[in-house]
Amino acid sequence: MLDRFEPRVAPDVVQRQRLFSILDEQHQTPCILVTGQAAQGKTTLVASYLKKNQLPAAWIHMVSDNQEHGVLFHRIVKAVMHCIDSGARQDVQNLKTLTDLESAVPSSVLGTQEGLLRCKDALNKLFSELSQTVILVFDDLERLDENSSGFELLSWLITSRHDCLKLYLLSRQKPGFNLGPMIMNRSLFSLTNDILGFTLPETRDFFGSLSDLEARDIEQIHKITAGWAGGLILISESFRQINPVELPQQLTEDVFTYFSQEIYQLLPSAIKHFLQQTAVLEMIRVDILETLMDDVDVMPVLLELENRHLFIQRIDGHSGAPVFKYHHLFREFLIQDLLAEKGRDYLDLLNRKIGLIFWELKEHES
Repeated sequence: MLDRFEPRVAPDVVQRQRLFSILDEQHQTPCILVTGQAAQGKTTLVASYLKKNQLPAAWIHMVSDNQEHGVLFHRIVKAVMHCIDSGARQDVQNLKTLTDLESAVPSSVLGTQEGLLRCKDALNKLFSELSQTVILVFDDLERLDENSSGFELLSWLITSRHDCLKLYLLSRQKPGFNLGPMIMNRSLFSLTNDILGFTLPETRDFFGSLSDLEARDIEQIHKITAGWAGGLILISESFRQINPVELPQQLTEDVFTYFSQEIYQLLPSAIKHFLQQTAVLEMIRVDILETLMDDVDVMPVLLELENRHLFIQRIDGHSGAPVFKYHHLFREFLIQDLLAEKGRDYLDLLNRKIGLIFWELKEHES
């Protein structure tokens, strides 16, 4: 992979002042974790914030070879060099130290544990000699295997305290690091999916350039997307390319065509099957699914989907048991995918099975 240390950001960016203010309040926090569903604006937010504040930073995109600690070590060193060059505050000694470290630890000669120790020692030496703050952004963190040596090295880097180092971690799901103590001692701040979503005023700002939109149209868009940044972007493109657009039909097709291509088709077949089956339920109850899918351990799958921000949210159940609900656009997409793959007869049969389960529970209305 050719190393690139700049973010991938679209040129037209809405300034998220609400979120900028949150990040301003956390300017002294060593580590910022940003988690959110696909296309929720994680990269755009952090990149535009750093640009606005003229803060030099290096972007490390997680790819498959970062699983190996030696590869990730060299990439971190190169990123630091890039960051310091951008800031133009380095001295000759810093550059010499960085250049020496870049070739200090072979990526394959040493055993895993010895190699990890050498990498940690080298990075400790590097950060102790830096004379300026370095900002590193680790993007697409969910791609890093939690059983890999690269994950172990990054975990050490995150939990270690280096006065000169500021980290931003961007992920679609909560990483497997031990974050509890860091949150408690305020060395880490977590910016979650709910906070990232566009508010109604931010949605108005987003569509400000489209003069044909009335206030009620924007309110409808905000309602059907639930503030999802990816949905707003695709809707905006639809309005620019297709005029007029009938909101309910057009938005559904555009938003989840994107989702299908980018995410859904990459999921394991078993997960896609689970999503199709559960989409028939407006409210996803664990007890119903356990009867419907007696060969599946339902709760761990739902929790995994929730952790990965796959358009599912947990809501309060009347009995105290967890109840889940898909984003309504996602649910419609899943049902259409089920129809395309299995046909109407299969969907009718599935509905009858679920109806029978409710009937046996004496929940006739459901």
